[in-house]
Amino acid sequence: MLRFISPFYRAGDVRDDIVHNIPFLSCESVDSFIPNRYFLPPETITCNIEELQNVIDSLPKYLNCNVIINCLPGTITTGLKIAGFCGPGMLTINGQANILGTTHNIQNIIITGCKNLVVTINGFNITGTTTRIVSVTASNHVNIEWMKIISSASTVHGVLFDGVARAELVNCEISNRNRSIETSNTKLVCNNISGSGNSIGYMSYSGGVLSIISFGAYTATTLFSIVQGGIIIGPDGTLLPRPKINNLVLSNNWSAVSTFPYSYYKDYSGNVIVNLHLQKTTAITVNGEPIAVLPVGYRPSQKLTASATLEPGSSFPRHAVTLLIEANGNIILYAGTQPAPPGSPCVVASSFVFQAAA
Repeated sequence: MLRFISPFYRAGDVRDDIVHNIPFLSCESVDSFIPNRYFLPPETITCNIEELQNVIDSLPKYLNCNVIINCLPGTITTGLKIAGFCGPGMLTINGQANILGTTHNIQNIIITGCKNLVVTINGFNITGTTTRIVSVTASNHVNIEWMKIISSASTVHGVLFDGVARAELVNCEISNRNRSIETSNTKLVCNNISGSGNSIGYMSYSGGVLSIISFGAYTATTLFSIVQGGIIIGPDGTLLPRPKINNLVLSNNWSAVSTFPYSYYKDYSGNVIVNLHLQKTTAITVNGEPIAVLPVGYRPSQKLTASATLEPGSSFPRHAVTLLIEANGNIILYAGTQPAPPGSPCVVASSFVFQAAA
């Protein structure tokens, strides 16, 4: 049985008669009354799944030891709530630990308001279809491991971390959800997540930072979604989703030069980046030669200019020219007074950036 030390008695007054879920006034008052020498040894509890919520509710809200609850197999038609714990200890709840199994079945999990301690829950099959499956909020450090979430509920969200200082989602299978994994105002680490049939895979918003250690066999219609200042970081340290790089639609017999780029894409700030290295073997117009066109969504709000380099054949020196990028997407070359003669290759190169029209 866990021994509980009341804040209303000075350190040294160990009260064996006071047990179970009597909260302290605050963590600050606890620190002032209980020195480290009074921290308790680890406790391990085994219970039936039907008794799990009662066991959690019976624990002191201040845990100054590591508590491990091992849950026996079974099924309950209710959820599990872990709320309001604090202290320097750890709370670990094991179902079918370290296995994506179906022997420990519950509807959903809520973890909230757990400060200054580590909460780990491991090895449950979560079967709910009418409410968010896992919700973790306003806590310090929470680990969700080996959870199987595959019941069909395509309009119901999966796992949410909101306002958690540190969170880990490891070796979980999540399928058939609307927003599968969400992080808001939380530093979340995901490792080896699997699943399919999700609308949105990884979603980060409102200052959330979601880091992926390694990818599992995990699919979604939209694998990465960033909203309102969220960040997703891939295993190699690059931001996700990586920009989709597209090839320019070329005009007037212009073509790519070997393997050099002729591409455009958007970065995370909505800037359009254009890289082109093009050639033409026929004569070009001195002023006003269309060379490529940008599609809707990648066009400037008004015409702008960019610098380029033109090498108009072997008989003419390389020199600077101007590109005009119009609001309709046309990229027009102004070659100056030295066009390439017919049959002589003309090469133009440029890289430029602009803000796409809203």
